[in-house]
Parts: sequence; structure tokens; C-alpha cells
Amino acid sequence: MIKLPLETIIQKIREKTGMTQEEVRDKIKQKMEQLAGLISEEGAGHILANENGIKLFEEESGRLKIVHLLPGMRNVEIAGRIQDIFEVRTFQKEERTGKVGSFMIGDETGLIRVVLWGDQTEKLQGLEKGAVVKIQFAYIKDNQGRKEVHLRDNSNMVVNPPDEVVGEVKKRVFTRKGIYELSEEKDVELLGNIMQIFDLKFFEVCPHCNKRARPEQQGFICQIHGIVEPVFSYVTNLVLDDGTGTIRTVFFANQLQQLIQKKHQEIIGLKDNSTPFEELKKTLLGRIIKINGNVTKNKMFDRLEFLVQRVDVHPNAAEELNRTRTQRITKMDEHGQQIVQEIPVIEEVENVDEEHV
Repeated sequence: MIKLPLETIIQKIREKTGMTQEEVRDKIKQKMEQLAGLISEEGAGHILANENGIKLFEEESGRLKIVHLLPGMRNVEIAGRIQDIFEVRTFQKEERTGKVGSFMIGDETGLIRVVLWGDQTEKLQGLEKGAVVKIQFAYIKDNQGRKEVHLRDNSNMVVNPPDEVVGEVKKRVFTRKGIYELSEEKDVELLGNIMQIFDLKFFEVCPHCNKRARPEQQGFICQIHGIVEPVFSYVTNLVLDDGTGTIRTVFFANQLQQLIQKKHQEIIGLKDNSTPFEELKKTLLGRIIKINGNVTKNKMFDRLEFLVQRVDVHPNAAEELNRTRTQRITKMDEHGQQIVQEIPVIEEVENVDEEHV
């Protein structure tokens, strides 16, 4: 089933009807109440669109731009320019070993990761950034809220086809902010010092989709693939301080590899021997890093957290100083006294890379 995000449904209804966002949300809420809570917001949005004669899906297969790709689509054809290439990983599945690799492509409308499994990973050999690829008969999957292109056995991938032209890749824009001004938002860049690092946590995931696999009586269960032989992934948290405040940041597998400059298998080796990671902590404390990602609300602890997508462990000091202008603000402290504080001025930066957690 093709999954369309609620915000996209709302936007399409607004474009066709002229209703405001608040009006659309109210009608979706009314529809949910009419159906006694037996339908999701997305489902209510689909019904509202149908009642207004709005076609939410223009195309479900064939040649599409990245912006129009949706989870659940099959037999898709796309073309894009390679932005980044990631290492091939191996995993154990029952008595055999599997492989998975990926790379990032972009077109005039956006960026997306392309995922290859098993023998398909051999297609990564010889790929170079900047090359154009055309992919046919692929399908689109959701990975923790992000779209991915997956190749199956009958999928085709052609590098630098003579008849294919890809325009300028749409760059993703991150906004540089101070921690003090953060709210739940996407595409934010922070620059700060590492002031605390927590222990590594390892957990079981499905070898097929990388989603959490949870232990049950019959074995480890993936919500998508059922009983699986899990592999391990990992996560750590650190506290970042930028002079305007502090925030807890979350580093999953890819981002942790960038942070500590180690490969997947090296980090897996720390599961049974944490001593090397304790030494790494000492070298990281006080280091200035630059991170890109999204600000989310941890409802359990009622706090904002920063979900990291990209890490720069060696930001250019002179360049960052030139970018980081400041302004003075006056506010009241807890005793009612005025205090003056310098804060960074918001600046937008372009970044074409994007990583999944």
C-alpha cells in the first residue's frame, strides 16, 4: 500500500480547495470523530480528499522525479546524480552471510538513498560521485520516516546512460541556530562543544529492513518480516553545548561511525569490550563539532533532543567564525534581574548530503 504523509495530504487538499491548513485539520478531526476513532488521520485525510474529488496520486509507477516517490510504489524508474556512496556491510542470516550497500542520488527535486542487497551490491564497484544513474523496476520503502529506493533481482541500473540528462541537484538547506532557540523542527545545523558522552547501547534489528527486532517466545520478531535472525545495531547520546544552551544529541549507527571515524564491524567489536570506547570518550570531550539533523520531542522525558543525520568532526575554525555573527539580547533571569547575552544570528547553509539513522 502506498503511504502518503499527512502533511502532503493536507497540502494537496489546500491547493485544490483553497481551504486553510486549520480548516483542513478541523475537517479531518471531524471525520475521525464521525468514525469513532476507527481511522487514522491519514485515512481521514484520504476520505476528505475523495469527497472533494481530489486525486492524491498522480502516478504510482513508471518514470518519476524523486519528490513524487512514495513508500509502497513499485516498478519505478528514476534518474539522478550520485551525491555519496556508503560502505557495503555484511550480516549473518541463519547459516548464511548477507550484504547490503547504498548510495545517495539527487535530481532537481530532492535527494534519496538507493539500497542494494546481496549480489546487487557488486553494482557499487566503480561508482563515482557526480555520475548519473538510471534505475528501472525499483520499489520504494519507508525507513524510519524516510523514503528509500530498493533494487530487486529484476531491477536495472545503468551508469551514465548517453540519453539521460539530470539538471542541477536540489540542495538541502540547513539553518544554523543556537540551542537556546530550538523547537521541534527539521533541517537544523548546530556548532558546539561535546561536554558529555554516554555509553554505547547495542540492540537487535532486522537484517532485511534495519528496524527493531524484539524478543518473543518464538524468537526475535520484526513487524514487517516476522521471525528473523537479528543483527546488532547501536546508538549513543552526547550533550552538546554551544554557549547559548545544551541539548542531548542522538547518534545512530551511520552517524556514530562519522563521529568516531570507525567502521561498522569495529564498533560491533566494542560490544564485548568497551574499554577502547572509554578511551575514545576522553579524546572527544571538549571537541568542537558541527551536526545537521532534526529537533524532536522526547515525550517520555518531556525534553527536546537532536536527532543527528550528518557530522563534521573537523569544522573549519576560520570559516565558522566568519559565519557565526552574534547579536546581543536582553532577558530576565530567575531573580527578575536583566542580563545581556550574545547569541548567534541565524544563517542558512546548503548541504547536499543526507544520511538515515
